[in-house]
Amino acid sequence: MARVTLPSGDEAVLLTRYDDVRQVLSDPPFAAVPDSEGAARIADDGTCPSGNSPAPASPC
Repeated sequence: MARVTLPSGDEAVLLTRYDDVRQVLSDPPFAAVPDSEGAARIADDGTCPSGNSPAPASPC
């Protein structure tokens, strides 16, 4: 587990162990939809790093 800073400036936690990822994704508060309120942003203007807007139900 490592703390990382996204290009948007938001902080996130990077999980690399399979068991850690399974545990977090099975916990509803952590398995948020990418565009939900409070979710980390990938870019500060809401676009993908490529500059394209993501589809409403999919991450970049």
